[in-house]
Amino acid sequence: MTGRKTPPYNLLTYFVDGRLTREGEEVVIIIKVLAYDLNNGYDNLVNDRIVQVNGKPIRSLQDLIRTVETDTENPFVVFKTEDNQTIALDRKMAEAAHGVILSTYRIAEDRSADLKAAAGNNEADGKKMVGSNKANTVRQ
Repeated sequence: MTGRKTPPYNLLTYFVDGRLTREGEEVVIIIKVLAYDLNNGYDNLVNDRIVQVNGKPIRSLQDLIRTVETDTENPFVVFKTEDNQTIALDRKMAEAAHGVILSTYRIAEDRSADLKAAAGNNEADGKKMVGSNKANTVRQ
């Protein structure tokens, strides 16, 4: 078939081998890092599973969003991949770059409507990223 690619083996095994162990557990993956000065050096990360943010286990995309937006005591947001790679971003710089990155890559929203709606019940509801305009407000 033209245009079809085989999924990465390390990700396919979650579904074929049933490696997800908890009800509602999702595989949260970095598909591609959008190049920007803030994340220079991380743009080679492709198809890597995120398993922790700031030392807390991540079980779903909602969990990742909630942790990033509410665990603000650390000046860095530290992601850990399944392969033990660490991605550390300066929180204030990331918040300031948020709207610029969305605009640069012509991304209208930073998440889908279902994630916004589902997250309406958590403590990150209504959080606005610093430096973003109204169209790029993080409203889970």
